[in-house]
Order: sequence, then structure tokens, then C-alpha cells
Amino acid sequence: MKIILLLVVSIFLLPLTLTAQPKLSGQWSLEGDFGYVIPVSTGMKGTSSQFQQDIQKSYNNSSYPFGDSRAFSGMGNVMLSYRFPSSSWSAYGAEYGFASSVDNGIQRNTFLSENAELFNAATVLGAEYTLGEPSDRLNAFGRFGLALSLFTGDVNYFGNHLELTPTFRGGIDLGIGGRWNWDFAPLAIEASISYFDANLIGKSYQAPGTSPPNQILERALNDGKNPNDPNDVSRSISYLSFRLGGRIWF
Repeated sequence: MKIILLLVVSIFLLPLTLTAQPKLSGQWSLEGDFGYVIPVSTGMKGTSSQFQQDIQKSYNNSSYPFGDSRAFSGMGNVMLSYRFPSSSWSAYGAEYGFASSVDNGIQRNTFLSENAELFNAATVLGAEYTLGEPSDRLNAFGRFGLALSLFTGDVNYFGNHLELTPTFRGGIDLGIGGRWNWDFAPLAIEASISYFDANLIGKSYQAPGTSPPNQILERALNDGKNPNDPNDVSRSISYLSFRLGGRIWF
């Protein structure tokens, strides 16, 4: 009899335990996502063959080789947000990680292998405007943020290894998306599209320390215009990312 009574009580209490926690007018949340990235700026859409020719000629490059058919770019993000009381606005801080790579299909670290990688670790501070409340089933949102990016990378070709000197750049983060709030827990699933211009501020050029066939071990990012080449232009590093992730409210 006691077992039956417990089952009956559980059935009536179960819907109560599955309801979402009370939504405060001002509220913290933590979000994480992963995304597929398309380099959209001309400076990022070069090919491997073009990049190889440029590097072997003068250790300079007119573009970065991530528009190649063998290139892949992806990203991950962790974001902490606070929604202001009785407001549609939130403030957020985020850490983004972007990675772009390309190779010639031959096993790495062999004499015939060629590959290039560019990494961007970005800290972003911004604001989000949300249509709807966290207690609503569906929200739409837009974001704007200011970013500080740290670039690193490397190039390997025919046994040669070249590191990019770590360097900082300033940029902007723009995004829109939708959020599906679960009704049984303080959780949400969200999908978004983001445009990230990583080097809007701070482009520069520093001439390589030597030229081929002398070997060089390190080189600057060189996203600024080469003053010694009248045909050169600066190189923007911009990404369009398609993201999917989750959020927890607390």
C-alpha cells in the first residue's frame, strides 16, 4: 500500500519538478557553442598554390590560403551574459577560438607535406538585445561586441617550418539568432549566424628578416599593406560562422 501511495504522489509531483526554475527579471546565463566557419574577406580567400608561390618568392603573401578547396575553418565559444532587470538588453563577455587550416593531402611532417594554420583567440565584450523573456518558449536576439584577437599560426612546406609572431588586433562581432527555451529546466538551445571582423584595427606590415633561399623561422602576420609593393593591399581577416549551442540560466 505504501508503494502504491508513493507512486501516486510521484505522478502528481512529477509535473512540478519538470517546470523551469523561476525566471528572475535580471539573470545570469552561461552559453557554449561550436560552429562551421566560412572565411569571407578577400584576404582570407587565397589558394594554396598562390600562397606557396608568394612565400617561396619573398616570404610575403598577397592573401591567406583558406579559400582553397582543401581548407577548413571552425570555431568554439564560451559566453557569460547578464540580462538587466526588466529590460531586453544583456551584457556579455565571451572567449572565441577560431582555427583555419589547409594542407596538400600528404602526411604532415614529411618532406613533401605542405600545410598552413591560423589561430585566433579572441576576447569579446558586447551587448545583446532579446525579443521575448527567458520564460518564453522562443526568443530572437541580436548582438554587437568589440573584440581583441590574438593571432598565432605556422606554415610548413618541403621540410621548412615558419612560425607567425603572436600579435594582437582589434575587431567587431555582429550576430543574430534564435533561442529555444526548454520548459522543464533552465536550459536553452540556440542557433546563430555571426560576422566577425578580427583585424579591423591594428593592421601592420613588417618586412621579413631575410629572403629565399635563406631560411626564416618566424614572420609577422603582415595583414597591412606592403609599402615596398605598389600593387599590394591590406588583408582583412573576417569570418562568417554558423553556430549551434546551449545555454544554462542561473
